[in-house]
Amino acid sequence: MQNLIGETITAKSGNTFILTEIAGSGAQGVVYKEKSEKYILKFYYPHNEPQLDNDIIDKLSFIKNVKKPKNFVEIRDLIDYPYKGYVMDRVIDHKPINSYLIYDRTKNFADWYNLGYGFRERLYIGYIIAKAFYALSVDNLSYCDISGNNILVKYINNSCYA
Repeated sequence: MQNLIGETITAKSGNTFILTEIAGSGAQGVVYKEKSEKYILKFYYPHNEPQLDNDIIDKLSFIKNVKKPKNFVEIRDLIDYPYKGYVMDRVIDHKPINSYLIYDRTKNFADWYNLGYGFRERLYIGYIIAKAFYALSVDNLSYCDISGNNILVKYINNSCYA
């Protein structure tokens, strides 16, 4: 997939987005920030088989329209050209759960641990995550892209939320 920075992308709704920088990438595709800073756009790597690429849009359309627990970020719009993907709200002031699982070796361990990375915070985050996945299972749904970068945590007034 070529670098799309500076490109204007039109979603299925007709809304346009100017891509400003790569926010991340993984095994499935590339995630971009856009000019208004309100949204993130994810593009899947092409399969080079039209049916597989079209299946992505079908699956995303289902996900967009299905009821999800409150802790899950909604798909706002779909993109089917020139790549397959979607638009979602940009999540601000959250950190990936990896930052709670992997010790930052540039900091003193005690300082890192006492800045909200301790056992109590981790236990609470685990509870919130389990509750969200339980809510999915009640509706016979599952989540298939679990990673330490896809679960985001936010601190508000010394309390964490996943």
